[in-house]
Amino acid sequence: MKSKNSIIFNIVFIVLLLLIILFAKKLLPIKSEFIREILNYFIWLLLIFVAIQFFNKGKFKYFGFIKKNEVPKGITRNARLIGLILGVLSNIIFLYLFDVDDYLKNFNLLQKIILTILLAPIVEEIVFRGYIQTIIGFAFEKFKKSNKIFWLPIIITSIIFSLLHFTAIKTVNIYQTLFTVALALVAGLFAGYFKEKSNSLIPSINLHMFSNMGSFFAILIMLVISPGIAHKKLVRSYKPTYQFDMNDSTKFMNSLINFSVYERNLPDSLRGKFQNVKVATLLTIDFTGKIVDIQLDSIKNEQRNIKSEYYKSAALEVANKLPDFVPPKDLKGDTTILFYVSF
Repeated sequence: MKSKNSIIFNIVFIVLLLLIILFAKKLLPIKSEFIREILNYFIWLLLIFVAIQFFNKGKFKYFGFIKKNEVPKGITRNARLIGLILGVLSNIIFLYLFDVDDYLKNFNLLQKIILTILLAPIVEEIVFRGYIQTIIGFAFEKFKKSNKIFWLPIIITSIIFSLLHFTAIKTVNIYQTLFTVALALVAGLFAGYFKEKSNSLIPSINLHMFSNMGSFFAILIMLVISPGIAHKKLVRSYKPTYQFDMNDSTKFMNSLINFSVYERNLPDSLRGKFQNVKVATLLTIDFTGKIVDIQLDSIKNEQRNIKSEYYKSAALEVANKLPDFVPPKDLKGDTTILFYVSF
């Protein structure tokens, strides 16, 4: 299994696997994002099974698949404790420092629990700590006499694991993305350490699970020590799912209204002092649903006596956050719609 050709093949397979992780989900022809996530994880597991079974002689034990009773309880207990501490502290710190968005805002609470506490820890640990870290360890095995070999696969795998979390930038701000990447790096180092020390995936999976659970415990703690910040986080986490389908006019307009309310860039110091300020913007949409132009509607804003440059610039910022729409079925060219950003 550890022949030069076997290692080279596995390294090539890792590169292909990472490309699949990055792009395959977008190609799945399934509307439900939740089902798409589950199927995506299933594809990862299937690929790992194929790689181990057919190209590594089915030696699953080498990849951390050992029985629970073969792992010292102290190691698993320590992994859970460290994971929980990481999750709770990082989320509390971030809640204090930044305005947090929920990168899983398109899923309900049960779906979030299934994805973050069950599927992600199991599947991601099998892929990264189980397969990738093990193969990298085989590649550097000739340096086994050096102490560096213990940490080198862990560090390389953790860096790969953390960098893939940059995909979070699609749904959250850059600060939260960088913080998530840093947390993934630290958690990955600990998970990799426990996997190497125990030769098992059980401690690393437990660490990952408890780290992800930390966000829920952090909210509970914040509700006690800082209710205002916790409430703000909960409001942003459970804001409505927008339905930007222009074929259903009622849902479409309600979504635009809700979007403008939740995404407006109004400082806390001004909230409640001004009400019923609606800045008119014009959105030009092409036949694919892509927004190709955003402008202020100067005539309607003048009629409403809206002169504040702050509101105008903030309204444009909100409008620029809008995703692509589902266009009307009979749309052949560009169309322009009126969008009010409410303050």
